[in-house]
Amino acid sequence: MTEGDLYDVQADIDGALADPVRRARIEQYGRETDLILAISALREALGLTQENFASAANMSQENLSRIERSADVKFSTIERLARAGNAQIELSVILVDGERVDLLRPRTAGVSRQAAQSARVGQPPAAR
Repeated sequence: MTEGDLYDVQADIDGALADPVRRARIEQYGRETDLILAISALREALGLTQENFASAANMSQENLSRIERSADVKFSTIERLARAGNAQIELSVILVDGERVDLLRPRTAGVSRQAAQSARVGQPPAAR
């Protein structure tokens, strides 16, 4: 294939983004992809395998694998996984004018990495 044979997709991308309906669909897909990546990123940040993380959340590895590939995860499931990693969730909405409205804030200042890592084996940090 020569350089002249390459298809320039930028015009198609620009066209898709110019259509408000298609742009909204593309943005929704991006948000769904971000959620999929975020759940596995949490597990990886804790240094856990799917098996260990699933065990800490009292679910099967197969169920966790399905959740990590899903774009439609219940908030209660996300909370359960956060608790399994000794983490907390923050949830905010950004309005069109840029104003941030906090819907859910953590109850404490934060969770230490040591506490989160100890959650993976269910032992207090002193026992590790």
